[in-house]
Amino acid sequence: MDKKWTLLFAVVILWWVANTIVSIVSKKLMIDGSPVTSGVTNWTPAFVDLRWIELTAFQLLFGGTVAMIWLRTTGNRNNAATNSNAKASKYTVVAAIIINLVGNLATNAAYAIISSSSTQVIKSFEPIFIFTLMRCFYKEEEENLTYIALSSVTLMSLGASLFVVGDSSLNVWGVGAAVVSNIAFAVRNIFLKKMHTFRENSFQNYAIISFYGGIFILLVVLGNKVVFLKTLPGATLRTEYAVSSFFYFVYNIASISVLQSVGPLSHSLFNLTERVIVILANIIFFSIPFSLIVVLGFLVFLLGLVMYHLKSLKPHVFKLFNIKYNSLRCTIAYVSISLVLVLTVLFVYHSSSKENVDYVDINKKCKILEKQKYMTTSWVYSKELPKEVISNINSMHFLNPNTFLCVYCGTSQCIKAIVDLKNHLIDSEFLVIPKILKDTPLESWFSHHPINKVLVGPEFETHLQEAVQLALHWHQQRLYFNPTLNVKNFIMPSQPHNAWISSRTNNLTKQTFKFEISNFPSHHPFVAQLMENYVKDYPKFGDISHSTWPLAFDFQRTIRDTFAKFCSSNTDTCPTIITIHVSELKLTKVSHHFATLTYDQNVAENKGANLGNEIQGFPGLQFLPYVNKFLERDNLDQSKGTGHVTVFFNAWWGDSKTSWPPPSNIDPLLLSIHLDSDIIPIIKKNLEYFRNKAPIGSKDLETLHILHNLLGPDAAYFSGCLTLLLKNPNQISSNQRKDIYLVDVKSDYESLLPVQIREKAIKIEHYITSDEKDDNMKRFSAAYNLIEKYSRASIVITQRIHAALPCVAMGTPVIFINSPNLKGGGGSDTKPSPRTTGLLSLFHTLDMYTMSVEDAKEWLSTFNWQAPPPNPDVGKLMRIRATAWDVIRQRSYFYDASQKFGLIPFSPPPVAETKELLFHLVFTTTSKSNVSVFGSTKSVSGAFNWRHLRTLESIFYRHPFAKVIIHSSTLLQRQFNVLTEVGYNVEVLTYTLEDLVKDTPAASFVGDKLKNATGGKFWYAHESDLIRLLVLYKWGGVYIDTDVILVRSFDNLKLNKLVWQDLYGTRLNNGVMMFEKGHTFLRDCLKEFAETYRGDEWDYNGPGLLTRILDKWKDANGLYQQNGSDVQVLGKKAFYMFSWDVVEEQCFQNTSESSFAHFMKTMKKKAYGVHLASKMTGLEGVDSKLKEKTFCKYILNKFCVLCSRIY
Repeated sequence: MDKKWTLLFAVVILWWVANTIVSIVSKKLMIDGSPVTSGVTNWTPAFVDLRWIELTAFQLLFGGTVAMIWLRTTGNRNNAATNSNAKASKYTVVAAIIINLVGNLATNAAYAIISSSSTQVIKSFEPIFIFTLMRCFYKEEEENLTYIALSSVTLMSLGASLFVVGDSSLNVWGVGAAVVSNIAFAVRNIFLKKMHTFRENSFQNYAIISFYGGIFILLVVLGNKVVFLKTLPGATLRTEYAVSSFFYFVYNIASISVLQSVGPLSHSLFNLTERVIVILANIIFFSIPFSLIVVLGFLVFLLGLVMYHLKSLKPHVFKLFNIKYNSLRCTIAYVSISLVLVLTVLFVYHSSSKENVDYVDINKKCKILEKQKYMTTSWVYSKELPKEVISNINSMHFLNPNTFLCVYCGTSQCIKAIVDLKNHLIDSEFLVIPKILKDTPLESWFSHHPINKVLVGPEFETHLQEAVQLALHWHQQRLYFNPTLNVKNFIMPSQPHNAWISSRTNNLTKQTFKFEISNFPSHHPFVAQLMENYVKDYPKFGDISHSTWPLAFDFQRTIRDTFAKFCSSNTDTCPTIITIHVSELKLTKVSHHFATLTYDQNVAENKGANLGNEIQGFPGLQFLPYVNKFLERDNLDQSKGTGHVTVFFNAWWGDSKTSWPPPSNIDPLLLSIHLDSDIIPIIKKNLEYFRNKAPIGSKDLETLHILHNLLGPDAAYFSGCLTLLLKNPNQISSNQRKDIYLVDVKSDYESLLPVQIREKAIKIEHYITSDEKDDNMKRFSAAYNLIEKYSRASIVITQRIHAALPCVAMGTPVIFINSPNLKGGGGSDTKPSPRTTGLLSLFHTLDMYTMSVEDAKEWLSTFNWQAPPPNPDVGKLMRIRATAWDVIRQRSYFYDASQKFGLIPFSPPPVAETKELLFHLVFTTTSKSNVSVFGSTKSVSGAFNWRHLRTLESIFYRHPFAKVIIHSSTLLQRQFNVLTEVGYNVEVLTYTLEDLVKDTPAASFVGDKLKNATGGKFWYAHESDLIRLLVLYKWGGVYIDTDVILVRSFDNLKLNKLVWQDLYGTRLNNGVMMFEKGHTFLRDCLKEFAETYRGDEWDYNGPGLLTRILDKWKDANGLYQQNGSDVQVLGKKAFYMFSWDVVEEQCFQNTSESSFAHFMKTMKKKAYGVHLASKMTGLEGVDSKLKEKTFCKYILNKFCVLCSRIY
């Protein structure tokens, strides 16, 4: 290598090293105390405070001045421009100055908004822009522009873009700045190449474009009264400015020197290689993790680099154009290619960097850092965290850079937005309000949030924000600020442990407190007094004196009054007032309406109000973030065109004058509806509307029957009443329950009660005719008062369905007297009310349709009035809750609200006694696995699908309090959240065979035996065979395959059971096994597995192994026992109604009514479960609905707990 190329190589290395330092230092300047923002259109504090302009001016002036001094000192100035070229030279120089200034400003602006990697994504396309500009406009071609050159440049650009994509943070302003920088430097380099025609000295070229550009920007800065470094807090940043500017000077001199020796395209490729080095350094310095796409991008880049060097082998073969030069055609072609590549890479970036927002860990807590100052803020609101608020949070942290900030988020999107900030000093925690308000006076206030939403309307969220702040102050020593206030200029006081509150004025006579920025030591007496006054001043549902809606609550007044009274007698602990100058952020107003149904028209027509209508509204109100609209049930058209309205339609629908379908702006949840026969003609005229809303939740079996007849069997499901999801506002024990309520019981049936109960009982009526019936707010308040009473009752005796159902939901024992002509519920002398069908098993039901008066008296006389037993059929209650919750949680705003309001997990219902069984499932495959379907050329995905889930559901159908452990290394716990949220006990336990076999008779299988076995053809089955034996040996309980549907309870079965696979008792099946922990039969099986394992037979180590060991246990009397332990074997029909080779034909395809009747009879008499042999039937129901009128259609949709999922 000659001296010329050695020197060039050294200069290139110097260029790369200097630019790496500049990149890191400049980026650090932009993010120090101010994290990268996550919003697509957000601006960071570093951009807003013009730090990028200051840095650019400093870099240009420093570099240009040094170069000018060097030239003057050495006398090495070149003014070689001839008169003929002087004019052209001046234009070229001016253009280079302007374009260089624009490029540097754009680069630093991009650093201020997005990560350095995002900047490099766009700048990686610089060679393509150079290629385009040279080919179309720079006619003095100095480089061989060939097809292979274009291909290599494209590959290198694409590779570099993929390389940095893992660290990118998409933002339109940052990307725009990077694009401007990219184009500007491409054009600048061409002009610099032309300047070299007039001035051969790179120092002189650099001095001219930098110095004069710096002077220009300095004038702009001073003209806008911005003083250098005024906004920068500390000498460290000033030092970094100097470091950045020095190395900026070095790398530009080196870069321009290289440009004098090579063409613009080669220069851009050197720059592209340097960019990969810069990104590597950024990844290491800023601790950015590697990803697969980074590695892939690096390989693609290297491929392009190799191609570019190979292009010189046969350049004459690849001439790019043999057509007449046409600049317009060139421009269109190359710009199009560039745009396509840019958009492609940005799309790949955006897709790859998008995080999963479907799941947010609500148990995640803000980090606790020792010896760290803390700030806190909260986002209670249901709407998305706006970009303005994210920027505001950034600003607050930037102004207080050494302080840890915890954001309490009331939405999943808020959690993600904070995570996306990628700042280790800003953390988030999901806001579970009952936990925050616990052990404060606000706890009981919040427990009544459903009625408060009705009374105060959309302001409820603001009140929650205030309450959360008070509770956080009570529990924590932290500064709190409201994120909706513009805190751009706020600096934390120097004495953070003092108690202070903020005000917008220092005029004590007109004090405007802004409690949104405040600081208190924990358990401060002023905060305690303020919380008490908050509750005292808040509108009370039991004291509604007027009907103006929404009711007002003036928190500012409460603060003023509390401050005046507290500080008059507590001067030592009176908080200091700090005057602040803040403004409200201008945020978009709420566009989403949440409503509840009202019944004014019905009240007017009947001259009375059934408070059951309002009572059934409260369970839906629990899930609403707020209420800002009321919908008149019997006149929905009056809400037409009033904005998008979400509302629960759990109500009685039977007025023939009802306007159906509802207006298009109303978005109802058709869940828990009752249809009266009078409305059927209207439904028939609007079947398409109902089909589009299917499946529809039916409150009772009569409504379910109506919808099945009108719409088909898959269009509706039994959801029960939504009132069964009502949460008890008062968490009290059974011994605290005292009162007995007699609710709308007819005198004939009241007389059947024991005398002492009649004397003690408090009579209540749901139907009111007083003036309060005409006031919507008073009706809701009266209804909630009833709920309050029922929640504390010892027992409720009623003939009102909407008194009985909320009692069941809240754990209050209830006696429901089912008789003809129920108040508000109908029913003839011979046929019970359709509104009670499917619900009576939830109560202690006195059924006067089947009982005599004497029987009823006897039943009531023996009832345990001193300690009323819990309500029966808790299994049905939990299924109804699970089904309804499965529908509700599909909407993110309901799911977030449920977490925020502490509605999930649902409290388990009281139960007299229960047998808690332990079940085990094993699942070893993934979606990438294709499991062959025996007897077919097809296969089914190995992913966990609805049929596996229905096995789990069938367990809880029969055993609602069972614990189910799913042993799997491929499933996640959160996949079963829908079940755990309603109180079912599911645990996913990750396993390794090495750990499972420890301390078991199969321990010797680990090692070479296991290593050899895992490659076998049938290992997927043999692994499961071994695991099921191990988990039963270690834990005990019941093992069932994930293709078994339980159809009967195991309560009457003892453990230590196996099941015959055939009618003759010659072969066992291991799809269902029940054993005590450490049973000797399991010990023998595990020992046999380890000693005799064979990988060439599918069932040798499974059913075959069980059969061999059982034969060894058989004694002379035909019993299976050894050393005091025994095993019993259930008959084939207990779980194998269908043989594996006919299950598809008989269960999934056979629609014969006689066969169905036969299968039902067998199931009821002999079966505990039905094994569906998924190895044969795995395709059934996966891609389409199950076949109607088949037995499998019945059992797979009968034994469910998520019954809105109809297959």
